[in-house]
Amino acid sequence: MRHLLDEVKENWQIVTEKYG
Repeated sequence: MRHLLDEVKENWQIVTEKYG
């Protein structure tokens, strides 16, 4: 099981690419 923080960071990169 991956660390939640790693998943959050990946999702955050996607969000910043869309809305940043």
